[in-house]
Amino acid sequence: MKQKRTVLPELPLKAKSLSNRTGYVTEAGGMVIGFSIRPSADSDLPTPGELFVHPEHMGQGVAPALRKEIRTEAARRGTEAL
Repeated sequence: MKQKRTVLPELPLKAKSLSNRTGYVTEAGGMVIGFSIRPSADSDLPTPGELFVHPEHMGQGVAPALRKEIRTEAARRGTEAL
């Protein structure tokens, strides 16, 4: 039986837009199933940034786990709120 493959749209992320950004990746079975990119800790923009989850892994706690890691790291660096 052929394995079903989900084709994902291209994301509008360019190398230049990733400069001075911090990224987080969640993997399962050797595949990236979620990632988040946010301004670096020394940025004037303390925002959570963009978060993406592979459609086949939505509803499985990937996004909350990424958000928790982002908040944990931000607190370690002294950021009080995102």
